[in-house]
Amino acid sequence: SGRADVLVNAFWRAPGVRGLKEETQRRYAYSLKVWLDFLAAVDVRWDRATRDLLAMFKQWRLSIEDNDRPVSPNTFYVDRAAIRRFYLWAAEQAG
Repeated sequence: SGRADVLVNAFWRAPGVRGLKEETQRRYAYSLKVWLDFLAAVDVRWDRATRDLLAMFKQWRLSIEDNDRPVSPNTFYVDRAAIRRFYLWAAEQAG
């Protein structure tokens, strides 16, 4: 909808995230942006995402056929770490 999500924004103020190195914060921010953009493209809210969607995201991120800018597996592992940290935090905050 183009509106800021309160919980997504609050994630960046959480002590466990705020205390990360600046470069790690930047990399996680990019990873989450790509993930949220992917979800928007498939018309799924972040709080309705499934493991199957994460698998689709992985396939898209790594695929030369489906993505004009595929990434290495190591880059995807950073994406997954950022997404995991976000969802673990969100689960604590909102269930």
